[in-house]
Amino acid sequence: MEFFKQRGPLFHHFIATLVCISIISSSPVHKLRVTLEPLGLWFDVWIFVFGFSAFIIARMAYDLLLLNGFDGAWQYLYGPVSQETRDDLRRMILFENSDYPVSKGFANGALILMMLAVAASFVWFTFLA
Repeated sequence: MEFFKQRGPLFHHFIATLVCISIISSSPVHKLRVTLEPLGLWFDVWIFVFGFSAFIIARMAYDLLLLNGFDGAWQYLYGPVSQETRDDLRRMILFENSDYPVSKGFANGALILMMLAVAASFVWFTFLA
């Protein structure tokens, strides 16, 4: 249970994924759509949910780029950062400075799984609900 007490980027991504999925799945989409569509506001709600989901997925994608050594793409997004800083961020993602580090494969899998979960909840909100 000590592993779950660690704080780092993976923990923050996990919490953001849970928050996004719980907000999207707990909203009464059928009632919202029936109420807001005649007023022309359904598109506004859709844009908000899309932006919320896209922001969460983008943050995870940036960490996935950094973790897999795509420093050029990561620096293009965040600006010039020293190699030491990028290595420190990689260590934070993998919890290397803590008691229970995770492997690179686990971190990659977790990030991809969380991105798919957020994308699936958005698709459910848009098309299936």
